[in-house]
Amino acid sequence: MRAEMTHEQETGGAGRSARLWAYPVLGCLLCLSTAPLLAALWQEVHTTRLGQQSNAAQTALGPSAIGMDADAVLGSQSPVGAGHAVAEHEAAAPSGGLNWVRAVIQRLRTEPPGQARLKQWHDRVRISMLRSSPNPKVVVGADKDWLFFMPAGIGLPAYTHQRPFSSAELEHWRRFVEQRVAWFAARGVQYVMVVAPNKSAVYADQVPGRLAQFANPGRLDQLLAVLQPATREHVIDLRGVLREQAAIVQNYYRLDSHWNDRGAYRAYQYMLKRIRSLSLQGPAPLPKSWAVPVQTLSQWEPLAERHDLAALLNDPEFLQEGTLRLTPRVSSYEQELIPLSQLTRLRDPGLATSSRFYPRLLRQKGRASEALPTCVAFRDSFFHALTPFIAQHCRSLSLLKHPDKPGVPALEIDVPYLAKVRPHVVIEQFVDRLFYRAHNGAPRLLDELAEQQFPMGVPTKAVPRIAHSTTDVLH
Repeated sequence: MRAEMTHEQETGGAGRSARLWAYPVLGCLLCLSTAPLLAALWQEVHTTRLGQQSNAAQTALGPSAIGMDADAVLGSQSPVGAGHAVAEHEAAAPSGGLNWVRAVIQRLRTEPPGQARLKQWHDRVRISMLRSSPNPKVVVGADKDWLFFMPAGIGLPAYTHQRPFSSAELEHWRRFVEQRVAWFAARGVQYVMVVAPNKSAVYADQVPGRLAQFANPGRLDQLLAVLQPATREHVIDLRGVLREQAAIVQNYYRLDSHWNDRGAYRAYQYMLKRIRSLSLQGPAPLPKSWAVPVQTLSQWEPLAERHDLAALLNDPEFLQEGTLRLTPRVSSYEQELIPLSQLTRLRDPGLATSSRFYPRLLRQKGRASEALPTCVAFRDSFFHALTPFIAQHCRSLSLLKHPDKPGVPALEIDVPYLAKVRPHVVIEQFVDRLFYRAHNGAPRLLDELAEQQFPMGVPTKAVPRIAHSTTDVLH
């Protein structure tokens, strides 16, 4: 009996000891949970008091001291009107310390303290634990560090294949591509259409399983299936080369919709090989330098620039990613801006490009550049990482952005500028999801005006051959 009582006393003592330890722990947790709220409340009070002091100082100095029209504020040019307005203002304003208290209460009603921080924590929990995105345009992958750009109208159908081409749409795109290839070939221009894959097409294993793909093919596969074999050679599909070893080599940023420098370099190597092969079939083959990719230098950046998908989630501290930068070992070109006066189609405000993708012209330095072709690229943001590599193979490289304006047809090109530059190579690059972009509509076929601006029968001159090697330009 005594042993049983002793055991009960020991058990009760242990329970009381555990409860005594629990109180400080709960108190600490309570302090930690309320500290951000109290700090935010103090910040609100402090900010409001500073605002009230500033307003009081401005009132004492008068309207003219803050750059305002005194007559407009006082409501009259006469002293009587001024005194009447000031009296009404003093009557309406709370007196004493109640002024800032009422302002704080009003501020707390409209903006609860700590609301932004609480929303940030809530979004982080959604991303980390639920794999759910606070932005409807962004999908969180199977790993929270993988983000995908999938707005309902373009990015999502591009992955799920839920909106295939209609018969009329497919026929229009077929005519468009075949006309493009034939139109440039008639003018002695080597033309290729480069389709950059969506990240979800390369890293489908990171896309959440709830986004199931339809059995029907995507729009790019539909288009490739109906093109003539000779025309299909001019369409460079990069999905295959970027999927190779994708599990080992990361070709896209995890927190961005674009490929990284490694992915861009792999795409560049494949493009170089295809363009050179096509030129050998024509009357003006490109020089052998197009068969030799440039050598690169690599440098690791632990924190790269802010990525576009992470920016859409508005939490740069939580989502960060380093990257491996690849640059040509020797850069042999100079950059300059192309005056808009040279770009006839860009004079139209509806076709004006943004400052980020301002038209640029890259020129080679040195006499060795005479053996290189003149190139023009109509592109989107994916071409930015390709530019340092492609430019090494061109005498000059003009970079023109495709217009992306509502009501403007997709893939518009500046024919008068082409007639002026007379390029040897034209690269038309765009991302796969453009096939699903509804606000641009179908691309427009080249009309009789384009024929007049850049007439047939005057093909671009062949790339001049010179005696010395061009390897100095490449390495």
